[in-house]
Amino acid sequence: MADYGITPTGFVKKTLQEIKSSLQDALATIFGTPRTDEGSTFGGLIGPFAKETADVWELVELIYNSQTKFATDLSMDNILQLVGLTRRAASNSSVVACCFGTQGTSIPLGSTAKVENTENIFSTAAAVTIDQANILRCTIELTADGDPAYTVKINGEDFTSNSAGDEIAIATDLVSIINDALTGSTAMVAKDNLDGTFRLTDNENEIGYPIILVAGSLSLTEFGSPVTFRADLTGPIAAPGPVDGLLVYTEGALNIIQTPVSGWDRVENLQDATLGTDLETDGEARARREASLQSRGSATVETIQARILNDIAGVVDCTVFENDTDSVDGAGRLPHSFEAIVEGGDDQEIAEKIWEVKAAGIQTVGNANGGAGYTVPDSQGIDHTIKYSRPVPKLVYAHITITRYLEEAFPVNGTALVAQSFVDYGESNTPLGKDLIEQRFYDSIFVIPGIATAVIEWAITDESDPAPAYPGDYATGNIAIGPTSIARFNIARVNVPTP
Repeated sequence: MADYGITPTGFVKKTLQEIKSSLQDALATIFGTPRTDEGSTFGGLIGPFAKETADVWELVELIYNSQTKFATDLSMDNILQLVGLTRRAASNSSVVACCFGTQGTSIPLGSTAKVENTENIFSTAAAVTIDQANILRCTIELTADGDPAYTVKINGEDFTSNSAGDEIAIATDLVSIINDALTGSTAMVAKDNLDGTFRLTDNENEIGYPIILVAGSLSLTEFGSPVTFRADLTGPIAAPGPVDGLLVYTEGALNIIQTPVSGWDRVENLQDATLGTDLETDGEARARREASLQSRGSATVETIQARILNDIAGVVDCTVFENDTDSVDGAGRLPHSFEAIVEGGDDQEIAEKIWEVKAAGIQTVGNANGGAGYTVPDSQGIDHTIKYSRPVPKLVYAHITITRYLEEAFPVNGTALVAQSFVDYGESNTPLGKDLIEQRFYDSIFVIPGIATAVIEWAITDESDPAPAYPGDYATGNIAIGPTSIARFNIARVNVPTP
């Protein structure tokens, strides 16, 4: 007879049929061979007794499982706490949107906007004032030509055109002048509307800058300030950003004002919302608990990396390098130190986690907080400086030359679609330390119909460097990124000439 209950291999439950058979054997031992079919007296008794006993076995199994990796619901929460974890709560999607309107208009906390063609509501996370000193996007119009100079001051820097052309030519000249300084102090990109107006937008679609029209016949026809919105419901609530094509512009989907405010004219998100998450499921929590258990123990490189990845919300990537020698290594790491390169997550939480898992007497190095690190107090109230690094951004610039395949229709906004597809692929497929493999990027180009050939020429710079000059600074082939760096893509740095 098989062993039941808690065994060396786990819990073994008696089934209803096994219980019935056991009762029949017990009766046979006492009464010989009595009738136990359903119509008999003993048979009528065995059924109810067996069912009650089976229910007890079911309950005991549930109690056993509630203390093991098979736990669910509250029991899973309890065993997570045993290893210092908690179930990850549901979170809200969020996005920085541009609120357009009249200078000085105050948009109260909790004002709402809706994603078009849905019932998804987003609310402002703080009260914000639409202010020319905090412009995320604006449209500037040339109202007359013939002035000696046309000057726009962006974040304290003057951009001046002395063009003698008409309004359209002056606008084009200003756009060129501003974009030539794209990586400078302005951090804004200009787009020519080809009608004597042009648009200025923060390069990352998140930060507002002061814009002043200094000289010339210029006017702000529309401007808006950045406002953070959060979805009212938790979970991955989407709010797609705009499609900015060569000739066609499709607004971001968060564009319906639900809470009217005098002076607030319209709203639009200029990028995709960062998706929220649902409440962590039992399966997800179980997998994270097991990974956490595997990572606990000695402060190895793998342990430190796993604890940062698994224990800190918002961390999307982490790599740990150690120098176990008695001298400074080639990357400048101190003797007997380690460097954690972390993307995402809260600054202080990362420092506290590193303090928790690192070995005593081992130094930490890194560039976070300007290289100063963060202060973490120990249980005795003594402060310790913990250092780690954020990935060094490498800005990717690309010039993509395409030719037409005349047997297929090339979209009207095809060049913009090519640029966006290229950027989307790069953002999704180049994590921390991953090199740029040229051939892999071609798939993102040929998903657009009507293309016969394509050539990618590209270059990378640090954030503080000037933009590379085309064609001299561009090249074909793969680009090495380096283990502590990460490639950053933006459609403003991708040029696709019209074929």
